[in-house]
Amino acid sequence: MNGGNNLVLGRREKRILSILAAIFGVLVVFLLYVAVVERPGLLRTERSLARARESSERAAAELARKKEEAGMWRQGRRDAEEVRTAWFYQEAEGPLAFMSDVEKILNGAAIEAGQKAYSYDDVRGEKAERINVTFNCACSYFMLKRLLDDIERFPRFLFLERLDFLKTPDRGQTLELSITLAGYRAQR
Repeated sequence: MNGGNNLVLGRREKRILSILAAIFGVLVVFLLYVAVVERPGLLRTERSLARARESSERAAAELARKKEEAGMWRQGRRDAEEVRTAWFYQEAEGPLAFMSDVEKILNGAAIEAGQKAYSYDDVRGEKAERINVTFNCACSYFMLKRLLDDIERFPRFLFLERLDFLKTPDRGQTLELSITLAGYRAQR
């Protein structure tokens, strides 16, 4: 053996090295092409993809908001139907349900009413009719307070339309009142 580290490549090794150098050169040229020519296109594509992603997220948020809004409208319709059926007097019941409720409230407050006068008015622009009852009565302050509380807590649309003091009492005397109550009846 020779004392030096001389490397002598044979023909075959030179050929393999040439092929590897050519492949390496082609790879370097390809990477330069991608870095110089294709990179701006890739950046544009990435930006376009980011805009599309943002647009998709905004659309998804808008869709969720619209679904929530639609749900609130559906709930509103159910609530309106519940009010119409539970809180209004129904047309099919006629005025008897209203008259019966007025009697229950007066009896609950222990108030004896005189002659009752009923009247009916259509509510302009609505599918409803107002039923009014006017009567005179004599009662104590506490009975009046109980009557007002019962009307306020009543589970239907029944309101105190008018309260007139016919006679201002002295201490310990009864109140003489004219009261008008109104109920609302749904019409189809």
